[in-house]
Amino acid sequence: MFDLENSVAIFPNPNLGEFNMTLNAAVSSDYMIELRNMLGQVIYSQTLTNFSGKYIKKFDVQKLGGGIYFMSIRSKENQVMRKVVVN
Repeated sequence: MFDLENSVAIFPNPNLGEFNMTLNAAVSSDYMIELRNMLGQVIYSQTLTNFSGKYIKKFDVQKLGGGIYFMSIRSKENQVMRKVVVN
């Protein structure tokens, strides 16, 4: 069984508003990526359809200000949530 929990990384964390998210998907699936602010509002959303391999996305939330953000990556079988701290 594919371990999504250990296949997602966010760095640097904490950061100053710029950070990277990587997904190493060993199993082909649809992956929904969402970044939410502390109010639960979706500020970024993307679906990777029938994806496997390495995905890297750079985020820049400097204009949104410091605080805590939540990154979720979901597939049909799993979900991973990561806290992102922006100073």
